[in-house]
Amino acid sequence: MSDPAARPKRRILTAVKLAIGIALVAWLLTSDRFDFAQLTKISTGWPWFLAAQGLFLFCILITLFRWKLLLAAVGVKCRYSDALRLGMIGLFFNQVALGSTGGDLVKAFYIARETPERRPEAAFSVFLDRVIGLAGLMLLGGVALLIHRSLLEKNDDLRVLGWVLGGMFACVMLAGALLSWRGFWTLPIWGGVKRRMPGRGVLARIARALWSVEGKRQLLAISLGISLLNHTAMVFIHVCLARSIGTEAPIGLFFFVIPVGQLVFSLPLTPGGLGVGEAAYDQLFQIAGHGTGLELALLLRCTWVMWGLIGLVFYLRGKRDIDAAIEVGQRATDADRAQVAEANHPNRRPTESAKKS
Repeated sequence: MSDPAARPKRRILTAVKLAIGIALVAWLLTSDRFDFAQLTKISTGWPWFLAAQGLFLFCILITLFRWKLLLAAVGVKCRYSDALRLGMIGLFFNQVALGSTGGDLVKAFYIARETPERRPEAAFSVFLDRVIGLAGLMLLGGVALLIHRSLLEKNDDLRVLGWVLGGMFACVMLAGALLSWRGFWTLPIWGGVKRRMPGRGVLARIARALWSVEGKRQLLAISLGISLLNHTAMVFIHVCLARSIGTEAPIGLFFFVIPVGQLVFSLPLTPGGLGVGEAAYDQLFQIAGHGTGLELALLLRCTWVMWGLIGLVFYLRGKRDIDAAIEVGQRATDADRAQVAEANHPNRRPTESAKKS
């Protein structure tokens, strides 16, 4: 059964995180780091701003095509129009709603409800899509790191960031290799773990779906290639936004700084990375010798919000179905957490099935 106290606690935590994010943004905007006059230059650089919006639309379309490929790979049928609709709704929840339910969860809840016979696989596709996206982001940053070694030699702080980026990419690649290797899950150490793990049947279905994908290496390579294309376009979105306010920083600098900044934006420290992402951009560009990181982050935030408002239209058109899917998903999540808590309770008595096993 679900824990009735779980949701109020999550709402309180989200409210605290949101308050912290708003406070960070307010502090940055009232500090001497922010130059409002810099943003007014967009009145003459608006063609660059429009170019950034075109590239952003391109990013939306190709990332949702990647998710559709991953859905098909695990046996879930989904039209591209449905993937686009859910993707835009997810963008709205991530960047406009800023609530306790993130865009990825909305997509996972809804697609799982629409395909009850493949529910674990459908939900897993959202997680896999995010992991491949992050892997592409770190790979792009690693390549930029190798190309611009001279930039790191001049700055100790950037050198540290480079090592962090390289380490994170190595960890993601290692984890991906282990998870996709069937022999990893047959190691003796996992026998006891799997017998005691709640939801082990669901995990087994996810593992079988991942292993049974025909030509999965080609599929994962294509998905990773789409991620690289997406993040390359994202770098040029930043270049266009910077040009729109008269910033002429070298393009090579963007290829290194932006992947790091995007990783910070993706951290769930505050809803939508509010405040944290802006502070990270400000620091990164200060370190690199350019003081327009905060203004650039605000333009990026405006871009996300504008496209998120388009997602609001899709949400309002299917609000009843989306809200029902979120409700079902949250009930299932609460039930899973209660099951895990019960399984780990020190006074728990073993069930008859556990005794037999």
